[in-house]
Amino acid sequence: MNLGVGGRLFVAHLLLSVVVLGAVELALRPSLRGELERQLDGRLRLAATALAAAIDRGEPPAKAVRDVAAATGFRASVVGRDGLLAADSAVEPERISGAGSHAEREEVVGARERGVGFGRRASETTGLETRYVAVPAAEGRIARTGQDTAALERSMDAAHRSVLLAAGLGLVVAAILGGAASHVAGRSVRELTRAARRIARGELEGIEVPRGPGELGEIAVALEELARQLSAHLGRLTAERDLLEAVLAAMEEAVLVLRPDGSVLLANAAARQLLALPRAAEAQPLIETVRFPALLDAMHAAVQGEAAPLELGLPGPPRRELLGRAAPLPRESGAAVVVVLRDVTELRRLEAVRRDFVASASHELRTPVAAIRGYAETLASGALDDRATAERFLAGLHRQAERLSALIDGLLDLSRVESGGMRLEPETIAADAAIRHLAETARDRAERKGLRFEVREPPAGLRLRADPRAVEIVVGNLLDNAIKYTPAGGRVTLSAHADDGWVRVEVADTGPGIEPQHQGRIFERFYRVDAGRSREVGGTGLGLAIAKHLAQQSGGELGVESRPGAGSRFWVRLPAA
Repeated sequence: MNLGVGGRLFVAHLLLSVVVLGAVELALRPSLRGELERQLDGRLRLAATALAAAIDRGEPPAKAVRDVAAATGFRASVVGRDGLLAADSAVEPERISGAGSHAEREEVVGARERGVGFGRRASETTGLETRYVAVPAAEGRIARTGQDTAALERSMDAAHRSVLLAAGLGLVVAAILGGAASHVAGRSVRELTRAARRIARGELEGIEVPRGPGELGEIAVALEELARQLSAHLGRLTAERDLLEAVLAAMEEAVLVLRPDGSVLLANAAARQLLALPRAAEAQPLIETVRFPALLDAMHAAVQGEAAPLELGLPGPPRRELLGRAAPLPRESGAAVVVVLRDVTELRRLEAVRRDFVASASHELRTPVAAIRGYAETLASGALDDRATAERFLAGLHRQAERLSALIDGLLDLSRVESGGMRLEPETIAADAAIRHLAETARDRAERKGLRFEVREPPAGLRLRADPRAVEIVVGNLLDNAIKYTPAGGRVTLSAHADDGWVRVEVADTGPGIEPQHQGRIFERFYRVDAGRSREVGGTGLGLAIAKHLAQQSGGELGVESRPGAGSRFWVRLPAA
């Protein structure tokens, strides 16, 4: 039969209605099932939570199970810490002991690991397909509720019948409307349809619709204008979205935007990393994804319209400290709260370092300054007339001035090393030549003090890659300390050998040794194991700190091995050439 445009449009409209309604029905089926299953899981979870609360209050498991089962109609059970049933509304008490272990059931495992567990299987007790939900309770027990799926299937069948009825009514209405539309539609309908489909697909450029008479012509004009406006708006929105995403991704601060219901609307990369948010955080309330009471309190305050400061301590290692604020947003924006957090761990660590450094430096500077002042005041009060006293005090002034100068030089050297102001220029160095040079600079001082100085030269051909000045400063400091702290008659040994891709230089002495509790801190600025002894031998407390920084900047490391009364062995590992 040859149909006209109106008839063909009517048939196409009718077929399209059938296809769309069929697709809707097919699409709704899993959605309906999923929604019914979610509702059942929600009711089961509420019942399991109520059962857990009863257990937490100290009610006997058997009574709590009976009460919950009677109130909800669900099967209720309690699983003990050992995985065995403690009580079950579907199992008689005398049969409980033969129920076997439930420790490996998926809902029990989920409850122990994630706080809530779900399961679905045929019940060994009833033989029916059953859905389970379990939550933890007091004393390591698990509260579990279940419901067979027969009722769910009945609800699904009823909903399916309702959908089919609605689809049938929709088809009838579509047929009536299609027949009416076929009488007024003309040749331009196909072009209008194609244009509308292009707009729906986002193909907004070059939309041109043949303009017919009457309303169809007005529709054509409106479609073309709609395409132009959508293209302009889409371009602006895309640019703004890309800019916003780029800014948020580049920010060091953590940014969280929350909906009025407390769920996460937006979280940048820094927020996900700092707060360890899951990938699906946008689909969950914030209270289910984080466990920081201060953050939740600030969020609730901001929801009430009050900006709230935030200070969080994140457990480590390493422990992190965050500062920020939660502020309310206009409700018309679709969001309720914006939370901004900044990691201030490093800032606070640097502040603590600065305070410690200022305190230590002030203490170290105060001693020579006080001595110089005392000598000067004594000389000014008349000691200049006594030549012997004057000479002794002047010698003291000179000694304290030298000590003060050494301390200031050490501070400047440490500042240059830490700030990178001392540029290292690595080169290939023969280990045996370096050891001989270092031994020559230290031998005289050791022998003048009455020490035996031994050198164990490395094998010929062993080479290291480092800045010669850095090597001389690092090893020189180790030799200087060994000579200072080793009593007369002792021994200082300098050696070097290959160490699996490294060159290890060692300075050993027979001095008093270092207690274990001090070995981890002797490389800190101004740290002294024995402050009185260190000042007596003229130490500034900066040599080992400078040596450690230079060793690290040379790509190596510095360490110590020592036992009280058995001497010390300081070593530095540097890259082999």
